[in-house]
Amino acid sequence: MIIRGRVWKFGDNVTTTDINPGEMFRGRTHTAAEIVFAGLRPDWKDKVKPGDCIVAGKNFGFGSHRSGANDVMKDLKIGCIVADSVARIYYRTAISIGFPAFPCRA
Repeated sequence: MIIRGRVWKFGDNVTTTDINPGEMFRGRTHTAAEIVFAGLRPDWKDKVKPGDCIVAGKNFGFGSHRSGANDVMKDLKIGCIVADSVARIYYRTAISIGFPAFPCRA
């Protein structure tokens, strides 16, 4: 399998709340795709395209378990996530929904 797309670089310790910050928008109607990475990169949702990839540092997807943090990546048709390390629960959920997340130390 060859995955092609633009690369979006994120640093270490990206949390599930960073990915899907639902509590920031409590009481408002929104979809996860409308608020994805709102705290880190508010305009990312407008720039990302299907097939784009995320490259990150250590501990991607750590924090409280939010399956929506995995689902939004699949819904946006992100090609894959490659990170130095992926939090265990985030990684297991990615596997269970068939989303490609690859822990890969540089």
